[in-house]
Amino acid sequence: MRCGSTRKDQRLKILVLDDEKLFVDAMGGGLAAAHEVMTTTSPLEALAMIVRDKIDFDVIMCDLMMAEMSGMDFYEDLRRQCPGFESRIIFMTGGVFTERARVFLETVPNLRLAKPFKLSEIRSILQTNLH
Repeated sequence: MRCGSTRKDQRLKILVLDDEKLFVDAMGGGLAAAHEVMTTTSPLEALAMIVRDKIDFDVIMCDLMMAEMSGMDFYEDLRRQCPGFESRIIFMTGGVFTERARVFLETVPNLRLAKPFKLSEIRSILQTNLH
């Protein structure tokens, strides 16, 4: 299966995945002026967008600890179904870690942001690391 390739223009296609609706709405609104942003509170819906609907996200902002499916499990499912796409994930963490989460973050090269963070931090990461 072809899962797409990243764009080289300045306007990125970003997926914000977090199980807190107010958070994804705020993130979506904050990034929408400069980027194309889609949001969801469901990791399963996010996987369907990528795998089934073949939406070619440049960046996936993903909460690490969610109720329906952890960000770690989302990462593994995405890696299995769309190899290479998992490298597009930027993890967002609230600082509460399980031992599994700590080990996971030590073994993956993905960028991460500690909550709470400012939108300016995300904008800086997007500009520095993805353009």
